[in-house]
Amino acid sequence: MDMDDVEVVVYIDDETMASYPDQGIIQIGDEQILYYGKGRNRFYDCVRGYNSTVVESHNKADKVSDLQHGAATYPHETIYMRYTATPRVE
Repeated sequence: MDMDDVEVVVYIDDETMASYPDQGIIQIGDEQILYYGKGRNRFYDCVRGYNSTVVESHNKADKVSDLQHGAATYPHETIYMRYTATPRVE
């Protein structure tokens, strides 16, 4: 993907692509990209360098993250959850 491209082609299954909102923000590397439309395997009408990030060129194997589904986490981070277990009575 060149620095002046406004369309992002992704290689993911249809179910995963359907989980992305119709409009949203994706991140590739350190660059955030605002998109206004999506198709089967691509994001359309992209605004590169969104949120004051630097526009970069990207390779085919670069990871695409969806920023709309919550904050991103990194592999070295530990996440703690709290819940209350309710026993089932049969």
